[in-house]
Amino acid sequence: MKAIKAPWLALWIVLTACATTVEIGKEFDPARFDAAARLGVTTQADVRALLGDPVSTGVVVNENGERFTRWVYYFGKGTAPGLRDAKFSMLEIRFDKREVVQAYNWSSG
Repeated sequence: MKAIKAPWLALWIVLTACATTVEIGKEFDPARFDAAARLGVTTQADVRALLGDPVSTGVVVNENGERFTRWVYYFGKGTAPGLRDAKFSMLEIRFDKREVVQAYNWSSG
């Protein structure tokens, strides 16, 4: 059997083994939101103007049976493989039926 010489294969192996930056979500500044948000005052339109469209939406029902619309913003970035240098930020906002912010939480690291 004759061996197949494929220099492109060696190049492909080297290139795919190199670090690749991975990003998920949409970049945002949670501290900027925290400084601007006012519970019971800030609306969905205000949040959209400040941060754009959320990455994810849903519904939250608290222990008293109250229903809230939930918007989530998140952004993660790291170097693959391993993602040892990964950074992640997440902001969850809860709106009442009037589309006004009633609660939020964020973390970044």
